[in-house]
Parts: sequence; C-alpha cells; structure tokens
Amino acid sequence: MVLFVVVILTIFIFWITMLVDCLRRPVEYFPSGSEFEKLLWCLVVFFWHPIGAFLYYFLIKRNDQYYAFLKELMDIRNIPGARRE
Repeated sequence: MVLFVVVILTIFIFWITMLVDCLRRPVEYFPSGSEFEKLLWCLVVFFWHPIGAFLYYFLIKRNDQYYAFLKELMDIRNIPGARRE
C-alpha cells in the first residue's frame, strides 16, 4: 500500500512539473514556435495526465539538453556567424 502511494505521488509530482514547464516555456522553444502549439501541448499534458506528461518530456523537454549542448559548443568554439543571445 505504501509503495502504491509513493508511485502515485511521484507520477503526480512529475505531471505537475511538466505542466508548469509547459506553461512557463517561451513559445520559441517549441518546434514550430507558435502559440497554438504551446496551447496544444498544455492541453495534452493537462488532460492526458501521466501519458501527456511523458510525451511532453520525451518530445519537447528532453530536446532542451541537446540544444543547450549545441549552443554551448558554438559559444566555446566561437564560430563566426553563430547567433549570440
């Protein structure tokens, strides 16, 4: 019974974390960069609970690490023409 409560609580915390991340994420960080896509992802995460949260994590949030790595790599190498933010 305790294990069940721990698992449910963990899933709930993960769901809330992904929902907050989706709501706070700037529109530019979504693949198409549109308000509609952001709204769609927020609705998917909100209504599909853990399934939507896992989809959001693997399709949107996880790519941040890849893009952050590329941005850092371009900053370190000082590539001419690289966008500076």
